[in-house]
Amino acid sequence: MSLITFVKISQVNNLSDARYCAGMGVNLMGFIIDQTHLDYIDPEKFDEIAGWISGVEYVGEFQTNDFNLIKETINNYPVQYIQFEHAELADAIKSLGLLSIFKVSLVQNDSYKDLADTIKFLSDKIDYVLLDDFEDNQLEKYQDTLQEISLTVPIIISGNITRKNIKDILDQYPIHGINLYGGNEIKPGLKDFDELADVLEELEMDEYS
Repeated sequence: MSLITFVKISQVNNLSDARYCAGMGVNLMGFIIDQTHLDYIDPEKFDEIAGWISGVEYVGEFQTNDFNLIKETINNYPVQYIQFEHAELADAIKSLGLLSIFKVSLVQNDSYKDLADTIKFLSDKIDYVLLDDFEDNQLEKYQDTLQEISLTVPIIISGNITRKNIKDILDQYPIHGINLYGGNEIKPGLKDFDELADVLEELEMDEYS
Protein backbone atom coordinates (compact mmCIF):
# COMPACT_ATOMS: atom_id res chain seq x y z
CA MET A 1 0.00 0.00 0.00
CA SER A 2 1.27 3.48 -0.89
CA LEU A 3 0.10 6.91 0.23
CA ILE A 4 0.36 10.13 -1.76
CA THR A 5 2.13 12.01 1.01
CA PHE A 6 4.40 11.48 3.99
CA VAL A 7 2.37 10.45 7.05
CA LYS A 8 3.31 10.26 10.71
CA ILE A 9 0.97 8.71 13.27
CA SER A 10 1.36 10.11 16.77
CA GLN A 11 0.57 8.77 20.24
CA VAL A 12 0.05 5.17 19.14
CA ASN A 13 -0.95 3.07 22.15
CA ASN A 14 -2.60 -0.08 20.81
CA LEU A 15 -1.90 -2.87 18.36
CA SER A 16 -5.06 -2.36 16.29
CA ASP A 17 -4.12 1.20 15.33
CA ALA A 18 -0.50 0.20 14.77
CA ARG A 19 -1.26 -2.72 12.45
CA TYR A 20 -3.85 -0.80 10.47
CA CYS A 21 -1.62 2.25 9.98
CA ALA A 22 1.42 0.14 9.09
CA GLY A 23 -0.68 -1.77 6.58
CA MET A 24 -1.79 1.50 5.00
CA GLY A 25 1.85 2.47 4.44
CA VAL A 26 2.45 5.31 6.90
CA ASN A 27 6.07 6.42 7.21
CA LEU A 28 6.52 7.10 10.91
CA MET A 29 4.81 5.78 14.02
CA GLY A 30 5.14 7.76 17.21
CA PHE A 31 4.96 6.47 20.78
CA ILE A 32 4.92 8.57 23.94
CA ILE A 33 7.97 7.24 25.78
CA ASP A 34 8.22 10.27 28.05
CA GLN A 35 7.82 9.02 31.62
CA THR A 36 6.44 12.42 32.70
CA HIS A 37 3.46 12.07 30.32
CA LEU A 38 0.14 10.57 31.46
CA ASP A 39 0.01 8.36 28.34
CA TYR A 40 3.54 6.98 28.70
CA ILE A 41 4.21 3.69 26.89
CA ASP A 42 6.67 1.46 28.75
CA PRO A 43 9.33 -0.60 26.91
CA GLU A 44 7.38 -3.83 27.30
CA LYS A 45 4.25 -2.44 25.67
CA PHE A 46 6.31 -0.79 22.96
CA ASP A 47 7.99 -4.11 22.14
CA GLU A 48 4.65 -5.91 22.21
CA ILE A 49 3.21 -3.55 19.59
CA ALA A 50 6.34 -3.13 17.46
CA GLY A 51 6.84 -6.88 17.31
CA TRP A 52 3.72 -7.23 15.17
CA ILE A 53 4.40 -4.54 12.59
CA SER A 54 7.01 -3.77 9.96
CA GLY A 55 7.83 -1.26 7.26
CA VAL A 56 7.71 1.84 9.45
CA GLU A 57 10.20 3.83 11.49
CA TYR A 58 9.56 4.71 15.12
CA VAL A 59 9.46 8.07 16.85
CA GLY A 60 10.00 8.49 20.58
CA GLU A 61 7.76 11.40 21.56
CA PHE A 62 8.73 13.66 24.46
CA GLN A 63 7.24 16.75 26.08
CA THR A 64 9.81 17.02 28.88
CA ASN A 65 12.64 19.53 28.88
CA ASP A 66 14.85 17.12 30.86
CA PHE A 67 17.54 16.07 28.39
CA ASN A 68 19.09 13.55 30.77
CA LEU A 69 15.75 11.76 31.01
CA ILE A 70 15.48 11.68 27.21
CA LYS A 71 19.01 10.37 26.83
CA GLU A 72 18.45 7.66 29.41
CA THR A 73 15.06 6.66 28.04
CA ILE A 74 16.02 6.08 24.41
CA ASN A 75 18.43 3.35 25.47
CA ASN A 76 15.36 1.21 26.13
CA TYR A 77 13.56 1.81 22.81
CA PRO A 78 14.71 1.05 19.24
CA VAL A 79 13.52 4.39 17.84
CA GLN A 80 14.98 6.16 14.83
CA TYR A 81 13.54 9.59 15.66
CA ILE A 82 13.11 11.81 18.71
CA GLN A 83 10.26 14.30 18.82
CA PHE A 84 10.80 17.17 21.25
CA GLU A 85 9.06 20.44 22.14
CA HIS A 86 11.73 22.66 23.69
CA ALA A 87 13.96 24.57 21.26
CA GLU A 88 16.79 24.84 23.79
CA LEU A 89 17.26 21.05 23.59
CA ALA A 90 18.02 21.00 19.86
CA ASP A 91 21.82 20.82 20.10
CA ALA A 92 21.70 18.12 22.79
CA ILE A 93 19.14 16.08 20.85
CA LYS A 94 21.30 16.26 17.73
CA SER A 95 24.25 14.91 19.70
CA LEU A 96 22.35 11.66 20.26
CA GLY A 97 22.79 10.72 16.61
CA LEU A 98 19.10 10.13 15.87
CA LEU A 99 16.81 11.99 13.50
CA SER A 100 14.62 14.62 15.13
CA ILE A 101 11.25 16.33 14.88
CA PHE A 102 10.65 19.66 16.59
CA LYS A 103 6.99 20.07 17.56
CA VAL A 104 5.40 23.52 17.81
CA SER A 105 1.78 24.33 18.70
CA LEU A 106 0.27 26.95 16.39
CA VAL A 107 -2.41 27.62 19.00
CA GLN A 108 0.27 28.71 21.46
CA ASN A 109 2.31 30.64 18.90
CA ASP A 110 0.82 33.96 17.82
CA SER A 111 3.84 35.47 16.08
CA TYR A 112 4.51 34.41 12.49
CA LYS A 113 7.91 36.11 12.46
CA ASP A 114 9.03 34.54 15.74
CA LEU A 115 8.00 31.11 14.49
CA ALA A 116 9.89 31.50 11.21
CA ASP A 117 12.96 32.85 12.99
CA THR A 118 12.97 29.99 15.51
CA ILE A 119 12.74 27.33 12.83
CA LYS A 120 15.41 29.03 10.72
CA PHE A 121 17.73 29.05 13.74
CA LEU A 122 17.09 25.34 14.34
CA SER A 123 17.16 24.26 10.70
CA ASP A 124 20.61 22.65 10.82
CA LYS A 125 19.76 20.80 14.03
CA ILE A 126 16.41 19.21 13.16
CA ASP A 127 15.11 17.00 10.36
CA TYR A 128 11.44 18.01 10.45
CA VAL A 129 9.24 20.59 12.11
CA LEU A 130 5.77 19.49 13.22
CA LEU A 131 3.33 22.39 13.27
CA ASP A 132 0.57 21.11 15.53
CA ASP A 133 -2.99 22.17 16.39
CA PHE A 134 -3.79 24.26 13.33
CA GLU A 135 -7.41 25.41 13.21
CA ASP A 136 -9.75 26.30 10.35
CA ASN A 137 -8.29 28.98 8.04
CA GLN A 138 -5.12 29.22 10.13
CA LEU A 139 -2.91 27.74 7.42
CA GLU A 140 -4.02 30.45 5.02
CA LYS A 141 -2.90 33.10 7.51
CA TYR A 142 0.45 31.29 7.81
CA GLN A 143 0.93 30.93 4.04
CA ASP A 144 4.01 33.19 3.78
CA THR A 145 5.48 31.77 6.98
CA LEU A 146 5.01 28.21 5.74
CA GLN A 147 6.75 29.11 2.50
CA GLU A 148 9.67 30.64 4.38
CA ILE A 149 10.01 27.68 6.73
CA SER A 150 9.75 25.12 3.92
CA LEU A 151 12.94 26.54 2.38
CA THR A 152 14.93 25.48 5.44
CA VAL A 153 13.26 22.36 6.89
CA PRO A 154 10.46 19.97 5.79
CA ILE A 155 7.09 20.76 7.37
CA ILE A 156 4.66 18.26 8.83
CA ILE A 157 1.28 19.63 9.90
CA SER A 158 -1.30 18.36 12.36
CA GLY A 159 -4.72 19.59 13.39
CA ASN A 160 -7.98 20.01 11.51
CA ILE A 161 -7.28 17.36 8.88
CA THR A 162 -10.29 15.56 7.43
CA ARG A 163 -11.14 13.45 4.42
CA LYS A 164 -12.82 16.49 2.86
CA ASN A 165 -9.93 18.94 3.17
CA ILE A 166 -6.76 16.82 2.98
CA LYS A 167 -6.22 17.05 -0.79
CA ASP A 168 -6.81 20.80 -0.82
CA ILE A 169 -4.28 21.19 1.99
CA LEU A 170 -1.69 19.17 0.09
CA ASP A 171 -2.32 21.17 -3.09
CA GLN A 172 -2.26 24.61 -1.49
CA TYR A 173 0.52 24.56 1.09
CA PRO A 174 4.27 23.82 0.91
CA ILE A 175 4.25 20.93 3.34
CA HIS A 176 6.16 17.66 3.32
CA GLY A 177 3.45 15.63 5.02
CA ILE A 178 0.87 15.31 7.78
CA ASN A 179 0.61 14.01 11.33
CA LEU A 180 -2.48 12.15 12.53
CA TYR A 181 -3.28 10.99 16.04
CA GLY A 182 -3.93 7.40 17.03
CA GLY A 183 -4.77 5.99 20.42
CA ASN A 184 -7.39 7.65 22.57
CA GLU A 185 -6.33 11.23 21.87
CA ILE A 186 -9.09 13.47 20.49
CA LYS A 187 -7.93 16.13 18.08
CA PRO A 188 -9.81 18.55 15.82
CA GLY A 189 -10.97 16.62 12.79
CA LEU A 190 -9.94 13.25 14.24
CA LYS A 191 -12.70 12.23 16.58
CA ASP A 192 -12.27 8.47 16.35
CA PHE A 193 -10.56 5.61 14.53
CA ASP A 194 -13.10 5.73 11.68
CA GLU A 195 -12.11 9.28 10.84
CA LEU A 196 -8.42 8.41 11.00
CA ALA A 197 -9.14 5.60 8.58
CA ASP A 198 -11.11 7.96 6.32
CA VAL A 199 -8.12 10.28 5.95
CA LEU A 200 -5.68 7.46 5.24
CA GLU A 201 -8.03 5.90 2.70
CA GLU A 202 -8.31 9.26 0.96
CA LEU A 203 -4.52 9.30 0.68
CA GLU A 204 -4.23 5.90 -0.99
CA MET A 205 -2.19 6.23 -4.17
CA ASP A 206 -4.75 4.54 -6.42
CA GLU A 207 -7.44 6.93 -5.21
CA TYR A 208 -5.56 10.05 -6.31
CA SER A 209 -5.98 10.59 -9.99
